[in-house]
Amino acid sequence: MNSTFENKLSQIYWNRFEQFGSTPQGSFWATEARQTRRFEIILCEIDKLSGAAGFSLADIGCGYGALVDYLLKRPASSVTSYIGYDISEQLIAACKRKFEQPWARFICSSAPDQEQDFSVMSGPFNLAATRDLVLWQNYVFDTLQGCWSHTKVAMIFNLQVASSARISPQSHIYYANSDQVLEHCVARFGPTKRLVHPDLPRDATFVVLKPV
Repeated sequence: MNSTFENKLSQIYWNRFEQFGSTPQGSFWATEARQTRRFEIILCEIDKLSGAAGFSLADIGCGYGALVDYLLKRPASSVTSYIGYDISEQLIAACKRKFEQPWARFICSSAPDQEQDFSVMSGPFNLAATRDLVLWQNYVFDTLQGCWSHTKVAMIFNLQVASSARISPQSHIYYANSDQVLEHCVARFGPTKRLVHPDLPRDATFVVLKPV
């Protein structure tokens, strides 16, 4: 079932990219400001956890490489190794053509194939490939499990949230119940904190920490 979802999503995201190019809209983000705010939240947590040390990063669902663009604009980024993963071969090929930084690589996969300090996911679960809520929730946590097994320090991801978990019948957007996600992460992975930001009232970011 996971491969069916990924084949479907791969085509959807590539079609979207062909229409809008390397823009937030090209990955179904509403605005650049919202996309940037999500990156700021994620990188702020990484900075806290890594301190002055350099860090390696796995970006799952990297799309057209928006996080690399963001990292390049930071005045003093400590990333020593970045690997972007995506289920779309075409998007990975586009990233390889665009970025020539020696610390950045791109791989067609839904999960990391080697350990990195941090695994991050900004938005890859928002667009559901099914209307079956249980199937999609299982897919989300199966993907998280694959990332967790290759994470050294922390796994950080964001979701659209609502008072009750649902998939919109019109937009196919997945809204999670953040309390349920938090409980599930604690039970399945370990210590987890939830972050909310006033600029993103329908978002929650989850930071799952590896035991020291």
